[in-house]
Amino acid sequence: MKPLLLIVSVIIAVATPAQSQGFINLGFESANVQVNNPTYGFLNWNLAVPGWSHGAGSDSSIVYYRNPHAGITPYYLLVDSISPVYAPGTQLAGNYSLAFASGRANSQDFNSAWINSYISQTGNISPSALSVRLLATGAPFKVFVGGAEIPMFSLGGNSYGGNIAGFAGTLSELKIMNNAPVGALGSALKIDNILFSSVAIPEPSSLTLVALGLISGLVLTKKRTSSRT
Repeated sequence: MKPLLLIVSVIIAVATPAQSQGFINLGFESANVQVNNPTYGFLNWNLAVPGWSHGAGSDSSIVYYRNPHAGITPYYLLVDSISPVYAPGTQLAGNYSLAFASGRANSQDFNSAWINSYISQTGNISPSALSVRLLATGAPFKVFVGGAEIPMFSLGGNSYGGNIAGFAGTLSELKIMNNAPVGALGSALKIDNILFSSVAIPEPSSLTLVALGLISGLVLTKKRTSSRT
């Protein structure tokens, strides 16, 4: 019995850290800006964007900071009050935002495979979570949770949200992808303030019904006003 208990204990010990894993750095505020190349201002991933994994590409192993990416491959750029030099202070919220663009697999070949850039991380989603929300501008994007695409709806301005009630209480991967079409070089997606919320996203049908109800109410009010005059 002792060997069996030992095996069970090992399994529990291995499983426990994964089950307690939470999402981190969802607002990119954990950036530790330490330039590793004085000429171009490159940053290391583990310091600039801790907690996040990223897509493939010959220029994706670093995070651009001071200067823009000049090639045709995918890239990732940390944005704050001084970077990039051509558009300082364009972060969406707080001190930092992250921008990333899709591109070609081969920096010397405009006909090489198209790579859609993305960032991802895996963590526990709260049992009370009903939606995922974020700020986004620029290129079109897709959001995946647990491998499933989550339809995202505009909540006004740069804010978007999608229903993730089916993933509440699970250990799942969150992936945000730049969905720029093939050939749209330099079309960057900028994101910030990602969060899991206990507030549900209204279904489009509900929003439509509310809008129709408001319009009908206005029409009836006008008719009554007209008939009285």
